[in-house]
Amino acid sequence: DWHRKGLDRLLEAIIIGRTRGLAATLRVIGCPRASLPSHLRHAGGVEWVGFVDKQTDGQRFLRLVAECDVGCLLSTAEAGGISQREFCALGLAVLGTDVGGAPEHRWEQASITVPARAKASEIASLLLALEADLDRLKRAIEYARRHRDRALWSETVRQIRVVWQQTSPS
Repeated sequence: DWHRKGLDRLLEAIIIGRTRGLAATLRVIGCPRASLPSHLRHAGGVEWVGFVDKQTDGQRFLRLVAECDVGCLLSTAEAGGISQREFCALGLAVLGTDVGGAPEHRWEQASITVPARAKASEIASLLLALEADLDRLKRAIEYARRHRDRALWSETVRQIRVVWQQTSPS
């Protein structure tokens, strides 16, 4: 659902940012280019990968995501933001919104949170600022890479067991 996931605003931000000198490239995985409004289909600096089946082509999917520096999900409504957790597990910094349970799936030190209703121009300014402050981006990526094991489900289960043991009557 490209609209709910904020892909339209992200593409519009890339278009605006490009007019202001943004050099970043956006890799779009999953959403077919043809499903978007025509003015978004031809944004410069966008690599359209298309759908990748995680069941049959999981290694390719992981490689395509892991090659990126920042994972982006600008949802306007989200139940949990699991893809953000996947970004963290792959050692990416995260650009995400403040909706639902999404912020709980990423680390403050390795993410940038934008309001769910941020305008494309605001997102473009944020992308330009991030590109201008490469030290900030490098710190976020380094933090994400050092802590990526914390995003794995095995670590989550371990933490839940600790909480259960601490709260269970003896």
